[in-house]
Amino acid sequence: MKKSIVVMAMALLCAGQVNAQRERMNPEEMQKARAEMVKQNAERLAKDFELKDDAKTAFIEKYTQYQNDLFADMRPQGNREEGQREERKKTSEMSDEEVTALIQSAFERQEKQIEAMQKRLEVQKKYYAEFSKTLSPKQLIRIFGQQRPQGQRQGQGQNQGQRGGFGGGRGGFGGGGFGGPGGF
Repeated sequence: MKKSIVVMAMALLCAGQVNAQRERMNPEEMQKARAEMVKQNAERLAKDFELKDDAKTAFIEKYTQYQNDLFADMRPQGNREEGQREERKKTSEMSDEEVTALIQSAFERQEKQIEAMQKRLEVQKKYYAEFSKTLSPKQLIRIFGQQRPQGQRQGQGQNQGQRGGFGGGRGGFGGGGFGGPGGF
């Protein structure tokens, strides 16, 4: 029992240190780390797919470009901190203009999310067509089947973890984002 507690404490300590290191990285270092991670993932996939020589090199280059194209379309969603402060304020304390502005900003966030998802889908379709020329469907599922929309983690429902929206996710109209529990 004591050993498991010590192991868990050490794991949490290490995880905290790794996260703190990421926060201290400048954008150039983060880009290098991301490029290295993509390269390692491409090499691991090429090994798993048992690709050799020219096929391996071509796959790694194409996969790296695919990941770079996907990442290029992912951009920050603006200043979330300001919107979060507004959402914490109870609607009963807001003017009609403030509530209207809050609703409009939710619509704008959703439009941006849909636009980003559409661009991501276009990139995926483009590279699916390219990869399908040389890889089997079982290999393709390893590349395309395990991806989740940005901000969505394993084990979360479709609307969980997303901001805005009507579905009741954090900050949605149905889930308490405006004025505490119960929404509107």
